[in-house]
Amino acid sequence: MFETLVEREKAIPPQQPETKTNKLKAPVLALFCYLINESGMNKKEENESVENYCKRICKQFKLTYSDRIRQNFNGSDVKKPKRF
Repeated sequence: MFETLVEREKAIPPQQPETKTNKLKAPVLALFCYLINESGMNKKEENESVENYCKRICKQFKLTYSDRIRQNFNGSDVKKPKRF
């Protein structure tokens, strides 16, 4: 009987723990870039494009850049108060 339980135990594949990755969305990253700029921590240069600025901030903080970040950075949604 013990051997049967051991064999049955071996037959059951081990469960993989569920991992949930919470990827940051473009509006959140755009808001992050906006806040970094507004705080003065890392200001956008006057002759620097929004695209280059957002790429630079994403690279500095090891975040994935996408063009939607640039689009949301200039959008009015970034400057509106967020309700959570």
